[in-house]
Amino acid sequence: MLRGQREFHIDIPYSLVEERLLRLDAWVNLEEFDRVPVISGLAPRYWLKRIGLSHMDFWSTPENMLWGEVMGYKWMLENIPDDHCEPIFGVTFGNVYEASGLGCEVIFKEGFPWVKEPIIHGPRDLEKLEDIRMWEYGCTGKFIPYYKEMEKLAADVELVYSDNVSKELVVSKPIPGSEGPITNAGWLMGSHRLFTYMVRDPDFVHSLLEIITEKVIELYRYLSVELESSTSYIGFRDDLAAYLSPKLYRKFALPYHLEYFEKLHVKRRRLHMCGKIDHLIPLLVEEENIEMLPGFGYQTSVELLEKYMAGKVILAGGPNPMLFELCENERIEAYSRYYIKHLAPYGGYLLQDGFNIPPASDPASISHMSRIAYTYGRYPQKRIE
Repeated sequence: MLRGQREFHIDIPYSLVEERLLRLDAWVNLEEFDRVPVISGLAPRYWLKRIGLSHMDFWSTPENMLWGEVMGYKWMLENIPDDHCEPIFGVTFGNVYEASGLGCEVIFKEGFPWVKEPIIHGPRDLEKLEDIRMWEYGCTGKFIPYYKEMEKLAADVELVYSDNVSKELVVSKPIPGSEGPITNAGWLMGSHRLFTYMVRDPDFVHSLLEIITEKVIELYRYLSVELESSTSYIGFRDDLAAYLSPKLYRKFALPYHLEYFEKLHVKRRRLHMCGKIDHLIPLLVEEENIEMLPGFGYQTSVELLEKYMAGKVILAGGPNPMLFELCENERIEAYSRYYIKHLAPYGGYLLQDGFNIPPASDPASISHMSRIAYTYGRYPQKRIE
């Protein structure tokens, strides 16, 4: 039992979950269902507050982590009328788990997980990384023991929906995908120092990126063997790479992204990059050959996304997330309709904030985005001539 409970009651019918699954299946296949799907970017930083759990407590034990995820899932389904559906429960340590596994100390800055300080200051520090086996260190060292304990806790626990459909509580195997070589290098060095060394000593930066990429690939290969799981569908993010020019991206990001995709046999190239990426969009399509961009930033040109990606790349993104904290419902509506107008007619578009809703945001404003999808996102959509 999980905290003494064998059943967690979810106050929506499972038939609604099934409908949402069909809508999302159409999205990832560049097809149309009934309307544009909508999913709010509600990370633990948002829903932990709603269930009365801090990040520190959430991370502290496998039971707290699983209980928090179940209660967060329940809260989202019962309070936000978007297309959240089948839960993914499992081991999660925010955005610093790989940096932690590479040797950085994690602290809770105002309750939020953060890297305490850079550990790589120059070429001499690379030896700190040489002997690290990430599955034995830091947050990534907790993946397997946390998973095994969470799996035990989930045994015989069920989610019961309002139409009396029961589903087993299933814990996913912890192969979450990488934070990306540039982002991890930024954690290890500090972004200013990293960018400075790209100009001052590019060979050193390549050495660092080679080690990071090697260690991360080694980690996921190890996990896939130990857990008898596949790496084929794991995700990939590299937010800090959005700050690179196309020239620097080709030099310092692209080769390591391609190595990650190829050596882990990733079947569908997914890249999350939620900064302003206008200058990189043609490159991402024509050279990196990405197939999914789940979570583009609100700063990114809708027109460029339409020109280069619509109908070819599966897209998710939308309005400035700060609009939800400010309860700017009129602007949320205007921007949401604009994204729908330009991207939905091609199929493969999911309306989402761009990217990640602030913890203080009013659920009513978040729900407003869903209503816009219901009203203005109906298929078929007419393409702009």
